[in-house]
Amino acid sequence: MTISTISTPPRARVTAEKVLRDALSDKKRRDSIALAAGWKDASSAASRVLSGQQGLPLDRLDDILTEAGLTIVTPSYLDWLAKGAIIGAHCWCERNSMGTCGVNI
Repeated sequence: MTISTISTPPRARVTAEKVLRDALSDKKRRDSIALAAGWKDASSAASRVLSGQQGLPLDRLDDILTEAGLTIVTPSYLDWLAKGAIIGAHCWCERNSMGTCGVNI
């Protein structure tokens, strides 16, 4: 079987909205997000955010995302990691001046 005939199973895309919705629906995580957001009443504020009646304070967004388990990275950083992983996985070739073992990067 060649690589071109192998298919990968479909996966749901992980979005910030889904992660935040899941976190705000869990009481323990909701309370830590409420603290990060500066909300007085965690339950009602989370309910208003989930229903679209209230937004998130932008000046506390970094803390809210951290509490939800999210980290912001740039696409160029992910490209750098991917390139490093290819080079690292093929380091024998690199160390012997043979390129990246047939992988073009």
